[in-house]
Amino acid sequence: MIVVAFVVMSTTSASQNLDHVTAVATRYIEQHLGEDPLQWSEVIDHLKAGGYTNEATLAVTRAVLDLERTDVMFYALEGMRRPRPGDAAPAPLHEVAAAVLALQWPCTRNDRPGGSRSIWEAFEELGGRYRHCDVYDAMHERLKGHELKSGRVYWQRTDLPSRFDTAGRFAQRAEAVAVQPPASPARQQLEADLVAAYVATLPHRYLREHPIGELRADVYEPTVRRIVEAKAAADVVTVAHAWAQAAAYRYAANTSALDDRTTVESIAVLLPAAPTGTARSFLEHVAADCFEVELIYPHGETFRHEQLT
Repeated sequence: MIVVAFVVMSTTSASQNLDHVTAVATRYIEQHLGEDPLQWSEVIDHLKAGGYTNEATLAVTRAVLDLERTDVMFYALEGMRRPRPGDAAPAPLHEVAAAVLALQWPCTRNDRPGGSRSIWEAFEELGGRYRHCDVYDAMHERLKGHELKSGRVYWQRTDLPSRFDTAGRFAQRAEAVAVQPPASPARQQLEADLVAAYVATLPHRYLREHPIGELRADVYEPTVRRIVEAKAAADVVTVAHAWAQAAAYRYAANTSALDDRTTVESIAVLLPAAPTGTARSFLEHVAADCFEVELIYPHGETFRHEQLT
């Protein structure tokens, strides 16, 4: 059985002594890599025998990750060794993070309170599909503080919606800022983040803060000639405000348009969640009574578009 301890590291704050111990660990690993797997405990014992006790675990962690990332060694389930054909290749961290989240949470493989697991256990359960260093980086850089929380060695799922669940995260934030006034910094930030997430999904050109005389539309999409107005809530008053603003921008743009090529054809309301009840009924009413309006809101990992007529 391989037991590995993992520690959160900061290269910038590492002491010169830690750098030295890491170098000692690195040299030992490089000198003893072969076809027979080298065990983590063997490197730790070597450092301790040399008097390096306090920083041994952290130094080996740094050495192993650096050697893995530079393809000097491969950390297989059976231990450290030279890379071989067929070993897992570097993978995008978002893909590795999704694979980690797809494991059973809470973990039922052990009897730890809260159903936690270590990074090594996550790597082991993924069956060698991903490099150990990529699992480490995905959990620290992509998941920690969002989908996962860490108590030094052992990790648990949080109660937050996954960052891969765009809809869940925006809905949660919208609920949190609902009690704040429209001009509050939290609402303004939510609107800005909503717009940024939306335009990132567009396959065509767009303009943010598009000027129309003295007015500014949140988003203008020249390819489809659409104005989009974003809001941080989906209640009827906010939705009505969004529609009225978008309609006013369309009117102002078309009044000053030089020819048909510069006219605005459609308007859309971008919300953090799908409106319901009176808010939705209002949009359906104005769409039927005046002109079409497109409703856009997060859905899973992307955005859903509904054309209301």
